[in-house]
Amino acid sequence: MRASQLLHLSSQFNDVIALDFDLACTARLKIEDDEAEMRRLEVASGGLLSPATNAQQLPTGNVIGEVTQANFRDQGF
Repeated sequence: MRASQLLHLSSQFNDVIALDFDLACTARLKIEDDEAEMRRLEVASGGLLSPATNAQQLPTGNVIGEVTQANFRDQGF
């Protein structure tokens, strides 16, 4: 049963408002389901999932130099 049917929104308001309410409820449930799934995966992976999916914690390589306009031709480009 749809959330708008439980609250009798289509009889109080029009069907467009009831449909919009149903879509908002569905989107909220999808977000909460995704967050719960991510927490379950995090627990199952032993805490290894967060560093792998977080771009800020990815390992970076050693910076040898920076290519700028001044040294563009020196870098072999």
